[in-house]
Amino acid sequence: MAAKQLQQWRHKPMAWFALGLAAAALLAFAPGNKSASASSPLPPARPQARPAAPPAPAALVAPEPALRRFRGAVGADLSESLQRAGVPDAAARDYVGQMLRVEGFAREISVDDRFDLVVTHVPGEPALLVYAGMDRVGRGDLMFLKYGDEQGRIEWVDARGLERRETGGFELPVGGRVTSGYGTRMHPLLGSRRFHRGIDLAAAMGTPIRAAADGRVVRAGWHGGYGRQVALAHGQGLDTSYSHLSRIAARPGEAVRRGQVIGYVGSSGLSTGPHLHFEASRNGKPIDPRSARIDAPVAMDKARREAFNGRLRSVLMGS
Repeated sequence: MAAKQLQQWRHKPMAWFALGLAAAALLAFAPGNKSASASSPLPPARPQARPAAPPAPAALVAPEPALRRFRGAVGADLSESLQRAGVPDAAARDYVGQMLRVEGFAREISVDDRFDLVVTHVPGEPALLVYAGMDRVGRGDLMFLKYGDEQGRIEWVDARGLERRETGGFELPVGGRVTSGYGTRMHPLLGSRRFHRGIDLAAAMGTPIRAAADGRVVRAGWHGGYGRQVALAHGQGLDTSYSHLSRIAARPGEAVRRGQVIGYVGSSGLSTGPHLHFEASRNGKPIDPRSARIDAPVAMDKARREAFNGRLRSVLMGS
């Protein structure tokens, strides 16, 4: 049968051609043929590349808070002046509230005083008050900074002293004895009983007169029967005056320190001879200068003071 089929295919060239192609294909893919992969019409499958990882999101960086400073005259209405200056409402309310914590502020405020405040603002967040100050005419300036203590608590700190303040009495302006005390007495010139609002201190003509405590000069000049007079405001509602001077050594608006010379003993005005008439008042009411008590700053730790002052400078200069 096979021989007969071969005899038939000998006379069919196309059949022989097809048979040759089939044999070549079988040899090409036979086991052990090393060239099979190279000669294969189908290339080997390539490994699938892994999809690229999505880029990592950029680290979120909190925006730096912007500082803005507002300054201007108090005028007839502090709240309206703050509004006209563009101070954010919440910061303006905080500022007024901080000022009202100062004893006697509402009574002593002047249209010529100047407000000074710094707010910090982060986009999307309300403005926050970080500094509250006021340049006052005839009174000590106010400076408060929001500052963190060692325990991390944020509080308002008086820039004039970080530590607690101790209470003490006034320093007598001259070293002479008291010749007339505080209270009702017979007036040596008018011949009638009058209330003596201060004390008289004996001293020689020209004796230096020293400020009884830190303060600011609110008056320096002639003042009726008191003659030449210097008046000081010490804050906390306390004021002092020094009268019958021969010469004045201070000027209105000047800040003075405890013990600083502000004038010299004399006998100007309604006076019987050289002496110093020394008065004190609290919230406008006369008190005996010898019984007056006033808070005085205690020396603060150097490292803490430097850190605080550095922060204060950065707030005021960076706004």
